[in-house]
Amino acid sequence: MSKATHGLSPAVALSKLDTRDWTRALWREAFAMARRMIRDRRTSTAASAWGWYLGHARKRFGASGWRIAQAAGHAVFDRRTVAYAASGSVADLERQGLVRRTRRPRPGNLTATVPYRAVSFERLRDCGLNLAWSFDPLMSGANRGLRVHRAKKLRAERRAVLAELRAEERQVAMIMAEDRFMLTEKGLSALRAARMA
Repeated sequence: MSKATHGLSPAVALSKLDTRDWTRALWREAFAMARRMIRDRRTSTAASAWGWYLGHARKRFGASGWRIAQAAGHAVFDRRTVAYAASGSVADLERQGLVRRTRRPRPGNLTATVPYRAVSFERLRDCGLNLAWSFDPLMSGANRGLRVHRAKKLRAERRAVLAELRAEERQVAMIMAEDRFMLTEKGLSALRAARMA
């Protein structure tokens, strides 16, 4: 009895290439790792945890995922650290809604204020400054000046663009008016015929 041979060998001896984009999955993994690692603890701060995270992320994700892991860690670190402060008198900060007065102040709280829309309130007695700290970049006085400057610059740019558009519209209207009232050959011959008659 003869045996039949079966030819079920694959058409190509190579395995298929993985063409999927793994960027989103890598971001999620790095962001979750950063959230777990970068935080204040009893014995360390978020700044020292940032260094630990960078070392471990480099080992885990390698050189190819390093930039994404850095960006994920940066996003978490910015959320965990308070970087913006508004300064002024207690009355100014209270008028902005950042702090509020308390009925019964705690011992040591000489201004009788607590943070309301701010994360924390700090009083520097030596120089007489009061600081309300927050995560919001719009709260900082320096950023307020920058926003005003950018708004003025944007308005000036818009004015220039609008003036240029109006000039172009006027020019197009003039060209259209010239075309509209221009005499054609037929019109010229009609005028000549009317003069001769």
